[in-house]
Amino acid sequence: MSIPPVALAAAHRARAIATIARTRTTKPAPVLDDAGRTALRKIAELLDEAAHALETEPATIDNDGLHFPADAWLSLQAAEAVALAHPGIGIPRTLGQYVTAALYPHDKAESEVELPVTLLPRTPKAMVREAELFGRILGLHGALRIVTDQATTTLVLEDVFRLHWQHARLADTIAADRARSDSGQSPLPAAVEIATPATTVALRRAHDELGPTLTYELKSASLSCFSRVHPQPYPAVRMVSHHGLTIPTCDEHRDAAAHTAQELYDALD
Repeated sequence: MSIPPVALAAAHRARAIATIARTRTTKPAPVLDDAGRTALRKIAELLDEAAHALETEPATIDNDGLHFPADAWLSLQAAEAVALAHPGIGIPRTLGQYVTAALYPHDKAESEVELPVTLLPRTPKAMVREAELFGRILGLHGALRIVTDQATTTLVLEDVFRLHWQHARLADTIAADRARSDSGQSPLPAAVEIATPATTVALRRAHDELGPTLTYELKSASLSCFSRVHPQPYPAVRMVSHHGLTIPTCDEHRDAAAHTAQELYDALD
């Protein structure tokens, strides 16, 4: 039994994306809930099943071209359904296209991978951010069409799925902004919980990957909550950072700290 090279290339992509999903369950940032981690593990399991089918079951070739195994197709469809049901995990609903595109290296239409659905942002900053993400994702889609070796393919997939994660974080921010705008309040950035960064460089990298507003636990009690509601000084237990502009806060005033950090950052523009 001979397995076509393109089927083996597709299997490699499936395993690479499975590794991305599993790795995301163990990273210290962001802090995912149990449902998110379970969804990521299920996607990884289904992608492994698809890869196994591609590596072991013969594909058929007829006048319409190559048809890969039904078991692989069903596993990819199931993985996409999990991703669609859990948009917060940052795995695109089009994840199957990243696998099947390898089967049609000379057919531009069949090897095309769709962009995420637009979030329809209302603010100029969010519009610019989504456009930037879409441009970078498109560039990586172009790279995937021309790379052939497995190591480079893995690196490109890691980069593009990192951008999909950032798009999911942008969706959280836009949803929070809309909720507050619809209620007559000014927009509040959604703060992503991360492990306490060891350095400012680590914090900057976390912003690059996870979004504009982050929050993390303080390891010492040397700072006071920014809110004047407390009798001063009142110990802060966490920090909120908006693009690196940090505000110490107690848990009660975390949302207010995120809002203040955003306003101060915007005032610096």
